[in-house]
Parts: sequence; C-alpha cells; structure tokens
Amino acid sequence: MFQSYLKIAWRSIRRNKGFSLINILGLSIGMASTIFILLWVQDEMSWDRFHSNYQNIHHVMVNRNFNGETNTDNSTPFPMAAGLKQAFPQIKKSFVANYGQDQVLKYKETILKRRGYQVMGDYFDVLKWTFIKGNKETALSNPENIVLTESIATSLFGKEDPMGKTIKVDNNELKKVSGIVKDPPPNSSVLFEFIIPYNPNSDFVRNASDDWVNSFTQTFVELEPGTDLKALEKQISLFANNKNSNETDFAYLLHPMEKWRLYSDFQDGINTGGMISYVKLFTAIAIIILLIACVNFMNLSTAKSEKRSKEVGIRKTLGSARSQLIIQFYSESFLFAMMSLVVAVLSVYFLLPFFNTLIGKELILNLVDIKFIALAFIMILVTTAVAGSYPALYLSSFNPVKVLKGTFLTGRNAALPRKVLVVFQFGISVLLISSTVLVYQQIQYVKNRDLGYETNNLLSIPTSDEAKRNAQVIKNELLQTGLIASVTRTMTPLTEIWNFTPAPDWNGKPAGTEMIMTATATDQGYSETMQTKMLAGRDFTPAPVDSNAMLLNKAAVDMMQLKEPIGMEMRHFNRKYTVVGVTENVVMGSPYTPVMPMMTFYSPERTNFLVVRMKEGVKPQELLPKIERIFKQYSPETPFQYSFVDQDFNSKFITEDLISRLSKIFAGLAIFICCIGLSGLASFTIERRFKEIGIRKVLGASVQQLIFLISKEFLLLVGIAALISIPVTWYLLNNWLANYEYRISISIWLFVGSCISVLLITLLIVLLNSIRAAMSNPSKSLRTE
Repeated sequence: MFQSYLKIAWRSIRRNKGFSLINILGLSIGMASTIFILLWVQDEMSWDRFHSNYQNIHHVMVNRNFNGETNTDNSTPFPMAAGLKQAFPQIKKSFVANYGQDQVLKYKETILKRRGYQVMGDYFDVLKWTFIKGNKETALSNPENIVLTESIATSLFGKEDPMGKTIKVDNNELKKVSGIVKDPPPNSSVLFEFIIPYNPNSDFVRNASDDWVNSFTQTFVELEPGTDLKALEKQISLFANNKNSNETDFAYLLHPMEKWRLYSDFQDGINTGGMISYVKLFTAIAIIILLIACVNFMNLSTAKSEKRSKEVGIRKTLGSARSQLIIQFYSESFLFAMMSLVVAVLSVYFLLPFFNTLIGKELILNLVDIKFIALAFIMILVTTAVAGSYPALYLSSFNPVKVLKGTFLTGRNAALPRKVLVVFQFGISVLLISSTVLVYQQIQYVKNRDLGYETNNLLSIPTSDEAKRNAQVIKNELLQTGLIASVTRTMTPLTEIWNFTPAPDWNGKPAGTEMIMTATATDQGYSETMQTKMLAGRDFTPAPVDSNAMLLNKAAVDMMQLKEPIGMEMRHFNRKYTVVGVTENVVMGSPYTPVMPMMTFYSPERTNFLVVRMKEGVKPQELLPKIERIFKQYSPETPFQYSFVDQDFNSKFITEDLISRLSKIFAGLAIFICCIGLSGLASFTIERRFKEIGIRKVLGASVQQLIFLISKEFLLLVGIAALISIPVTWYLLNNWLANYEYRISISIWLFVGSCISVLLITLLIVLLNSIRAAMSNPSKSLRTE
C-alpha cells in the first residue's frame, strides 16, 4: 500500500516539475543550512569532552569586591591547589599552573619559540592527555624534565627519538624530554606545546608556598562524583580567607570544565553565559530556516489546491477514505523531504571546506555517525510532518460533490492560513535583516571607539633576556635606521592587562576604601610612542630622575577623586612613588567595557616588550628585515617575532566577526528561501486570477493598475508582518545589547530600513511575476469563455 502511495507521489512530482523544483530547492537550502549550523553547534558543545573525567574537573575562581563592584577572575594563591587537596576529602586531585608563556626551545641548530605551562601537582592525573612515549607517573617527577606535544617533538627532533634528549629552554635551562603526548585537539580549552614542572627546591616555590596573599597562578581540581558544589565553595572560601593575612572576604567558586567554553562570562559575580548565547541563537536560526522552508511548501501546496481539487473529488467518489488521502499527501511530503535531504547532503559535502575556512574550524560530515543519522531522521520527520500537515488536512477535506460540479470555491477563509504563514515569513525576514545589521553596527561601533592611543604603524616585539640587557643599544640602532619615529618598552602587550592590584595609599585616602586597579611598567617615551594624550604633567624621563615616578590614567584620578594629582606621593607595597603625569584612558582590556583605573610605573627592568612607532609612509617590508637584523645581532638564540598592534586589537573581535559573518550568510539564505516561496506563490496567485486580469484589461485597466492590483495583497501582508515583528525584534535585540557595557542604542531607522528592504524585495518579486500577466493578450485568457 505504501509503495503505491510513493508511486502516485512520484508521478505528481514529475507532472508538476516547476512546483516540485521550487519546493525541493527551498527545502534543500533549509536542510543544508540546518546541517551547517548544527555541525558548528555540535563542535561548540563538544569542547573538552574528550577528557573522560570532564564532569568532575573544575577551575577554581574567585569573586573579589572592589570599587563597589564584584569582579570574577581565576587568579589564585600558589599554595591553594595543594592546600585544598589536603584539607578537603571531596577533592581527589589538584594542580597549580601559571598562565602559560612563550619560551625558546633549542635542540642542536633548531630554535623554536613555543607556548607552554609550568605546573605542580596532579597535572596528568586531572587532564587526561594521551601519552605516545613516557608515562604520566614519571613525566613530571623531576624538575629538570619537560613533556612535549607530538608536533613540537617532530619539529625539534625530526625522526630522532626525543626521549631522554636534552633541550635548552630560554638559553639558560637544560631540560630532559620525559614524555611525548598527542597534540590537544582544536576543541580544547587548554592548548600547549610543552609542560615543565615547577622546581620544589627553588627559592621561588619555597617563598610562594606560604604566600596566600598574592594571586598569580591558576588552580584546578578534580572532585569526587556527587560532591555538593555550593557547600564545598563555602568551605573553600572560609578556608582561603582564613589563610590570607589581609583579612579578605573573597568568595571562591568552582567552575566546571563542561562550562569553560560556553559559560565563560561573569558579571557582578554571577555567571551570565558566553558562547552559549550564540549556540542558542544559531540553533534557533537553524529551526527558523527549516520552518521557513516548510512554510514555503505549505503555501505552495495550498495555493495549488484548486488544480488538485478534481483529483481529490474523483478519488473520494471511487471510495478513497480521507485517511488514505492524508497518507497520500504525507507520502508526497516524505518524498520531497528525502529528495531535498539528498541535495542538501551533497551541497554540504562540497561546500564544507569553504565553510571551515570561514569559521576557522575543521568540521567533518560523517554520514555513518549516529548523531548525523539521528539528525537526518529528525529533519525528514519534522519536514514531512510540518510541511505536509496543512496540505494533507486541507486537500483531503474537499467535498467531492461540489468539486465535480464545479461549484467548489476556496473562499477568503481558505486563504487565511496561507496569509498567516506569509506574514510569518515576512516577520522573520524583518527580524533577520534587523539583527544582522545591528550586530554589524555594534562591532563597528566598538572597533571605532577612541582607544586613547594610535594603533596604526605600531609594532610590538617580545624581548629575550639578551635583548633586555642590550635594550638601549637596540633602541639607538633602531632610531638610526631613519624609519622609526620613537621607541619605548612595556611590561605587557598594549592590548592585554596582566596585573590587577590594590590601589596605592595616599594622604587623604578615605578610611576603609577598597579599590582595585590595573598596573603596568614602561620606559621613557611611553606617551610619545603610544601617541596618547597627557592630560596633566609629563611623561617619564630617564633614571635616576624618574626611578620612583608613576603615571595615572584619567579613570584612576576620577576613582580616587584627586583634584591635583601631579606631585602627590603614593605608597604601594612599601614603596613610595610620585605622580608625574595623568594620561588619557587607554583601552587595553576588553573593548566592550569601560577602561579600568591604571597606574603606570617607570620600571624598564620589568618590561618584556619593545614597542616601535614607524614613521608615516614607511612600508613594513622595508623596515622589518632591518629590525630583525638588529635583534639577531644582540639576541641570536631567540627567534625574531613581532605583531602589529592594530591587528592584535582587531583579534579581540574574532568571535563577534564570526557571528556577524554567519548571521549574514544564514539570514541571506533564509530570506532567499522566502523569496523562492514568494515567487512561486505570486505565480500561482496570478495564474488563478489570469482571466480576471484579462477582463480588466478589456475594460480598460492599465498595466500599472493591474500590477498594483496584484501587489497590494502582498504589500498589506508586509505591513502586518512589520507591525508584529518590530516590537518582538526590538525586545530580542535590546536583550542582546544588554550583554555589552559599551554599546549602541537601537534606532527606529533600523526597523524602517529593514521593512523597506522586505517591501522592495516583495515588490520586485511580485513585479517580475506580474509583468507577464499584465502585458499578455486578454483574448488568450478569455478564449474559453
């Protein structure tokens, strides 16, 4: 029986090739878009899940209340990992790690600069990296050991066996290779190329092991299954605060590994989400696109109902039950869904490399994966059920007597569901256009924000110990090239903040005031090289004049409520400083948040980067070889590296730029699907009114009048859709913008532009379909009357 249904469905598809092509094209685009989006969503949801114990791994974080605000970060005291494991039986394993750093690795003549971590504790017991050589029990047992990833081992040793070989690290330490592990997969929150253990016998570790005040490392723990997180967090907070001699009242929390990727944002001490918002957004877009494709199918099927009414009447007269007709129409929908899925899968297969390039991932379409099979089954089931529901129920309800007598009329009420579905499509189009434009505007708004300094023509160069010792000579030789305007040194990259510290004390500071500031160290020429504005005072001059000098930014002066900061004495960690200048606020952290108060110390010995300002008009390809030659002369054992500050700043928008690109693509596809359906619907509407158009032409109607007659129904539906979708769109976009402190406001012109865009698209499609009917000879349409 079902086989006969499919045969009849196939004949119907072949008999109506234009109708079938439109439906298959719309459904296949919808399915392909859904597959692309869900592949991306699946990858985002899979981060860190390759660790077999990921559900029990937690990152220790802390809420600190300063300046009346609660800030969340992961900086913890060095002894916390060992202390927590010893104090709480719920904690099975723990380890402490630094924040990772680039270090020079040398073996024979091969010199590489790669990023790695220094750790202590149960590192390889908590994080389940796969060992290719060596084992986790002995890999970090000796402070002189080093564990490499497979790729860095190949780069250093080629085909040699690396085990037991000695590597020179940063040109001063010798490390013996004790293990090789597989490279962390792309969907890992922890990426590294080597692991080095802390030396428990070093002065640093001995001093840090009793320091519960300074927080400069990260703590990770593995808990016993079923541990009450809230109760343990309270116990950890009490334990750590008692250890801190500063009588702090910090609230520690345990951030689960399964939330590291998707729930990384905190505001006022509360986890507010992160990438999960985009995962939800694009999951919703996938569902919407598939629904739009299904709505097209429903619209076109019901618009074509008059042509199939006699078929239904004859079949009912010959004894077909309504249930059989319903199954028949569902069979057609099923066949459409199957054919569309095949086209969609082929499209995804050929376009996936381009999609991977766009999103910077390595997604794979695995046709035998149980998840993909389940997704394909669900899409076919949903498409068949949704797309075929209204046609099946509507067409099977025709009265055979009225149909065969020719007295059957669909009427206004019969067209109402179709109009509702068209309004739905138009409303979604307004929402998608508005959202895409707003996301772009928000990103551009932040990119064009006044950073407080000029990023163009600015180079940042990490310096080795040798380069630091020869900093003044290097600076002089760089200036002698005649291509460089100025040079300075900084403790951190200009687009990063590494140091958060309590505010200094000063005479007149309100008692009991707790303030947190950012801090950095620089050399002379700071404001000149950065081209940041000095609001008061002056920049640093060479030592010994400014050996105890400090700069404050405007945000710090405002927070500290200083009226005349120049010349004031500041006391910070038992050292006295004099404020010599006040700078404009410089955006170094998140571009979406206000600039934090910052103090800048004159401390060349604490700097790690050389910052070079190129002269206007100088081409980088002309300058870079000369800079590299100078650095190689004074630091021959260190690979030359550099970055352009403007590119470093733009890298902060990688996620937002990706979301913007994806939004444009899938919004465009959704609107294209709407256009396909609208074109087919307009064509059927005109065909149904072909004789009416002929009569009106005979009675003297102009082409313009006929086009307006055909268009006004669709234009009315656009107006209704706009009235419904604008408040919904405003609510959703306003909630999205609330995630950013530095944001644009929603303009009414955004919705006006979106509605006009949808209106113009509708007019164009209806116009193209209407011209043929309006220009045709009326005698052809009236010949049968």
